[in-house]
Amino acid sequence: MPDELTFRRMADTPEEYTQIARWLSNPQIHRFYEGKALSLAEVAEKFGPKCRETALVPLIFCWNGKPAGFLQYYPADPEEYHAGAFLAAQGCRNPYAADLFIGEPELLNRGIGTAALTVIRDMLFQNGCDALLVDPQAENKRALRCYQKCGMVPVSEFIGEEGCQLCMAVTASMIHKGANTD
Repeated sequence: MPDELTFRRMADTPEEYTQIARWLSNPQIHRFYEGKALSLAEVAEKFGPKCRETALVPLIFCWNGKPAGFLQYYPADPEEYHAGAFLAAQGCRNPYAADLFIGEPELLNRGIGTAALTVIRDMLFQNGCDALLVDPQAENKRALRCYQKCGMVPVSEFIGEEGCQLCMAVTASMIHKGANTD
């Protein structure tokens, strides 16, 4: 049976919060996402509003039927990502941003994050988004490689909530051009 990647909207339930809290209790995971383990109450406080939000879409992605990680996407403020000049030069007017992490350590380094982000990128581009931004910690080599495999390029480096962060972006035109090269 081939590997299968599916998505579902994160539900506003104690079970979902427990899953996220379990994932974020692992130092290998929370090192680059949130920066610390979160209690169940902290997860409910932080992720609960996301589940009720309309502009932000929180997803649980599943690998072969089992929850594997978290991904959210939302309309982006280019200035928050220090990407305004890049997006203006590219003619982009409808950028989105995404955040993701794989929660199950045994699923790291298997291309699942790349596959998940690629599916969401393509869906967003098909629905009018013209750029996708991410802002990983600059030292998160695994994330940087994942985003590069999704066609993203570095746009800016800045000091953010999580220390030194790198804004990376891909535009719909960059993907379109890549698909039309020989």
